[in-house]
Amino acid sequence: MSVKKRFMEKEEGQSLVEFALILPIMLLLIVAVIDFGWYFYAKANFNNASRESARMLAVDPDTSLAVTAAQNYLDDFGMAIVTVSIQDVGGGEREAVVTVEGSVSPLVGLIYNEPIDISSTARMRIEYEALGD
Repeated sequence: MSVKKRFMEKEEGQSLVEFALILPIMLLLIVAVIDFGWYFYAKANFNNASRESARMLAVDPDTSLAVTAAQNYLDDFGMAIVTVSIQDVGGGEREAVVTVEGSVSPLVGLIYNEPIDISSTARMRIEYEALGD
């Protein structure tokens, strides 16, 4: 058997080379999934914060409680701007409208490292007027 033929038949380093070629792609994919999951989690929390705050305002006219409820929900994301208002919808009914806005920075930031602005608005019918408060 010639030396060239014996050299060509050896496959000892083949799996190491394949792993080295695939590893950067896999790491990039994992980082992308982590950052997307973080943004998805943030959007869900902003939605829940606006809904919780609107519910608080719908049952109690104290706007400071509604703002505090939203800010407590968003402690993981830093500063959030909470806008609270009560609007007439006609027919003698009013609704609580809460908008929560903020920006979320990525966890890893390898693919996209700029903060993303997230906002959520929730509306609920005022209930304390119907109860006679």
